[in-house]
Amino acid sequence: MNAPTEPDSPAGQVVPLTPEEVAALSFEEALDRLEETVAQLEAGDLSLEDSLRLFEEGMLLRQACAERLQAAEARVETVLAEGAPAPGTEAGQEV
Repeated sequence: MNAPTEPDSPAGQVVPLTPEEVAALSFEEALDRLEETVAQLEAGDLSLEDSLRLFEEGMLLRQACAERLQAAEARVETVLAEGAPAPGTEAGQEV
């Protein structure tokens, strides 16, 4: 997934995702986009302005991924605290 360009902008200008678009991505989509963003920044062939736009998007993506991981961790902790049996075991059976 390459960063899209805006039709009415100078050729090649990067148009990063909006915060709303980032919020709508799944964890996997956000992580993929973040990896692509990092690769584009590391390539070093963008203008300073495009690099800054992608950096800002990357920070939003990083935050979105971190929030989703924290939510998943909280779910795991809740399940463990409730003593839910591991998949494939009976309640009360030692794992």
